[in-house]
Amino acid sequence: MSESSAVRDQVLVVNAPKRGREVVDDPSTAADVFLGDWSPYRGRATSKLDFDPDRIAAIVGCFQGRTLAVFDAVPNAQGATWSWRQSPNYPGRRIRFHGAPSARFAAQVGADAPAHWRQGEMWPVKVVTLSDLIEGDAIVAETETGRRVILGSTVITADLGGNIIVTLPAGRTVTVRTTDVQP
Repeated sequence: MSESSAVRDQVLVVNAPKRGREVVDDPSTAADVFLGDWSPYRGRATSKLDFDPDRIAAIVGCFQGRTLAVFDAVPNAQGATWSWRQSPNYPGRRIRFHGAPSARFAAQVGADAPAHWRQGEMWPVKVVTLSDLIEGDAIVAETETGRRVILGSTVITADLGGNIIVTLPAGRTVTVRTTDVQP
């Protein structure tokens, strides 16, 4: 794992079923909860990586199937986007990412998680490609109230009554065109 020439083309999606409520109650705790401490190994392995931390461009923090926070992996003063830590709560070495709240993916906050965990699934991290989250690649999710589509930093929600809600970063423009076609 070498920081120097890594292509950052993956997103670490982390599920925090135990500490997610802490972020709901106090969003200022999101970085502490979601940026680490994560094992890069699957299960009890200590040699076979489940993900390469050098390839992580962003970290998406999830709780109960919803995105609570998104962070861009950013270099620290030494140029590293992550560091090894010995966690007091878990055996073995863990990774803590250096991150900042993502402006690029800010509209993802509140949307459905880009990865899903089945009931009873214990492993808290999943990796998706960065292209799954960047503009032009739509992530469509059925929700209890309708459908939600995520296009880069924009979230479009269609409720069961046919109403549309568009959430996008400040400074963006939305154009609405109507047709004569009736549903």
